[in-house]
Amino acid sequence: MKKVLMVAYSYPPVGGSGVLRVLKFTKYLPQFGFAPVVLTVRNPPLDDLDPTLLEEVPKEVKVIAAASAEQQLLRAASRPARLLGVKPEWFFVPGAQIGWLPFAVRAGEAIIREEDIDVIFATAPVPTSLLIGHVLKRRTRKPLVLDFRDPWTQNVFTNNYPTRLHRKLEERMERAVLRSADHVVTTTDEMTRGLIDKYPFLRDRCATIRNGFDSSDFRELTRTASSERFTITYAGSLYGLRTARHFLLALRNLMGKHRDLRNQIRVVFVGHQNWRTGRAVQEVGLEDVVEMNGFVPHRESLQLMLNADVLLLVMGQREALGNGMGPMMIPGKTFEYLATRRPILALAPAGAVSDLIKETGSGLVVPPEDVSAIEGAVLDLFARWQAGTLSVAPYDVSVFERRALTGRLAAVFESLSPGVRLREAHR
Repeated sequence: MKKVLMVAYSYPPVGGSGVLRVLKFTKYLPQFGFAPVVLTVRNPPLDDLDPTLLEEVPKEVKVIAAASAEQQLLRAASRPARLLGVKPEWFFVPGAQIGWLPFAVRAGEAIIREEDIDVIFATAPVPTSLLIGHVLKRRTRKPLVLDFRDPWTQNVFTNNYPTRLHRKLEERMERAVLRSADHVVTTTDEMTRGLIDKYPFLRDRCATIRNGFDSSDFRELTRTASSERFTITYAGSLYGLRTARHFLLALRNLMGKHRDLRNQIRVVFVGHQNWRTGRAVQEVGLEDVVEMNGFVPHRESLQLMLNADVLLLVMGQREALGNGMGPMMIPGKTFEYLATRRPILALAPAGAVSDLIKETGSGLVVPPEDVSAIEGAVLDLFARWQAGTLSVAPYDVSVFERRALTGRLAAVFESLSPGVRLREAHR
């Protein structure tokens, strides 16, 4: 088998939907002739650990963990930062994880030499992973594939830079990293177009490989829905521009108009929610309707999705880009939502997410801040649930299977192998 070094800051036992993409790649790449060697961080954040995901890492996959000095760097910078009255972001470019770079580069060079690696794959977030891939490419001359799970400098969630100089510095980093890449992969067509518009030199070496779902994750899971209460479930984190406030306001209005709904509707939040969500629940007086589960293992999250009558998807209106392009990101859980065959209520602006929901016939799309429209959608779905007619249109979701998507990534790796390059050079 050819060998691929996969540079991924987040990898099991770290949990969350962002981890699943690289985990499933490592699971299925051997079926396409590539043996993964994973380079990750030794001291990951402790708030999203899901040890159950370790069971999915194939025994033959080597995982090497390199230390990161980020905690020490943060402590060292916190005192002068407080004295200067500035945020730590001033000191860490492109992020606090930059303390991982020297240790990961050293470990990566050793892996490439000892394992005779054929291609380097670096996935972000975090951007430091891309920098590590860039440095390893320059030092070893191995082909480099970059994976943009989220945008970097075009990310609407993280582009609030301390100064214009910080933005310029990261844009220079991004340009250098992209120039060194042999191929760039993103998770949406919008992200691909955004990168090509900003960096035209990527036109012939940038492609989309969407996120997806693994049907084997649903094995032995069966739906056990309640027949007494209409259950709306949101799985995932709420942060930044994404807020459940407008949905909760709509729910409060509905229950004010139809008092019998209070005992018939239940809302379940699964995953880390920002403090604004809990406060919004209290402000609208829905503590007896809303259930906050916090972070749970992946399989438990899938079970809660299956048990739902409707799955809630929340995006922010300001995620739509000012150039007329819709949001660059599709939440990773969207594809697991599709796999459950449960109806989706998507609060999303026009763009990739709304197009996907309409294309698959998998639910309703409502502007994320239109409280009146959200009310109408919830009432419509509830009425269909009562009548026993709540369903989704038949659609072949196999195109989003992780194995098939991994095959597309393997094809990218194969195109960069020396033999293929030599044949193309002689054409």
